[in-house]
Amino acid sequence: MHRTENKTNWVNWALYLTVAIASQIVSKLYFPIPDIIKLEFSSSAAILQDNINAISFSPERSYIILKYNTIIDFVVIAAFTLLTYYSAKIMLAYHNYPMKLFMVVLCGVTGFFDIIEDYFLLSSALEHSANFSLSYFWAVRIKWAFSVIP
Repeated sequence: MHRTENKTNWVNWALYLTVAIASQIVSKLYFPIPDIIKLEFSSSAAILQDNINAISFSPERSYIILKYNTIIDFVVIAAFTLLTYYSAKIMLAYHNYPMKLFMVVLCGVTGFFDIIEDYFLLSSALEHSANFSLSYFWAVRIKWAFSVIP
């Protein structure tokens, strides 16, 4: 890898880290969801609805918070996916190993399932009703399984 390319990778890595952190801060300060993990791991439409209602003191406010939190999460997904990609590029370059297609795919797996999850959460917010399916159920679990794999 050329020195310029390595520097560019580090600049991109720092940029996406900054975007991810800034997005998370905005989300937590302005559109907080008290127990996001409980919400994500809802196992039925009724439980998802209860967890959405628990976001705020009023159902209308809960849907507004869920909507904007989820929109911001799309930015977080993009930033973390690119952060993962540049982390892998930097690490592989250090060991003089080329980035293979399967590695690029692995960098995006978590983001892909997070997008599926967020689609259901955003549609729930827009429809003012829990949009739950087996696709949502499994997308959350697969996303978290890949998130904890080092």
